[in-house]
Amino acid sequence: MYPFNKKFFDNWCWKQGINPAWVQQESTRIGTAVSEWAENRFYGIEVFDAIPRNKKEEAYLSGVNKFCEDWTITNSEQTVYNDEFGYAGTYDALAEKEGTEYLIDFKTYGAWRGVYDPKSRTSRDKIKKARLQVSMYLEALERDLPLAIIVFTPDGGYVEEFVDKSDKWKEWINENKDKLTEDL
Repeated sequence: MYPFNKKFFDNWCWKQGINPAWVQQESTRIGTAVSEWAENRFYGIEVFDAIPRNKKEEAYLSGVNKFCEDWTITNSEQTVYNDEFGYAGTYDALAEKEGTEYLIDFKTYGAWRGVYDPKSRTSRDKIKKARLQVSMYLEALERDLPLAIIVFTPDGGYVEEFVDKSDKWKEWINENKDKLTEDL
């Protein structure tokens, strides 16, 4: 629905004096480590493959640990399928807080630069897109659960973004079905 504009991103990075490949690699590396740490906590594994290599990673691990103190992960990294709309995906977690189970997606927005401002327009736009993603997981899961986006922050904490389910993606898929299947 919102394709990644690589040319714009690359130009922006170069204007900032930053290599766009490094930004993507750093973001992927930290996001993967956060997912692994949370999944390992779900399985009761205390030794991590992705051992924190620097203070930035130690802060993100601290955020995961705080999340796991406040929430109970009830399932992790499960693939779901939706035959009606023809998609599959892997949600990050089902987790419980104060007696309510949520479908959760983990994010590390701004990890590459070590800054996250939850009130910025860019952050709000990213939450809107993540809302669509987690709504699709919920549809495929075929359960009625509240949704949350958990953004782990570079200061060793996390931000809870509780979002409502959106069906906007269904309209988009129906309107673009021909484009989506033209190469099949």
